[in-house]
Amino acid sequence: MREMVHAIKYHRDWPLAEYLTTRLMEQERAKELMSEVEVLVPVPLYPTRQLSRGYNQAAVFAARLQKLCAVDLSESLIRVRDTETQTHLHSRARRIQNMKDAFALDSSKQIRGKHVILVDDVMTSGATLRAAARALKQGRPASVSALVLAVADPRGRSFERV
Repeated sequence: MREMVHAIKYHRDWPLAEYLTTRLMEQERAKELMSEVEVLVPVPLYPTRQLSRGYNQAAVFAARLQKLCAVDLSESLIRVRDTETQTHLHSRARRIQNMKDAFALDSSKQIRGKHVILVDDVMTSGATLRAAARALKQGRPASVSALVLAVADPRGRSFERV
């Protein structure tokens, strides 16, 4: 899975991203979560990182989910700080500090009162998802959940709640 995620993130393997998203939607827990969602929000990249990478892999996943599940897609969340890549940070505390105030809500119009799912590629500590959810909550959604393709947790803990 690690090699596939790296191929998607760093080698522009979009078809693989779409394939993995389709496979994810074959899982009962993902189907159940998606049955309740009204709006998908991909975790944004900082503009210069997205420019250098060429695309946002979370947005690719979200676009595929939108197509498979016929729900709205919103890019109302923006990254306002150019954070260090989380792959270089190995402690939970450093990851949380790195993501502090990294996101802002551009507009609450599409998410107010709606069931929102944050979409990202990988979750390790949950720091990115927590910071993004904190920004989204300012828009007063009915709920915020997250859906990721992979969990990278060396301790093997369950991440049902972040």
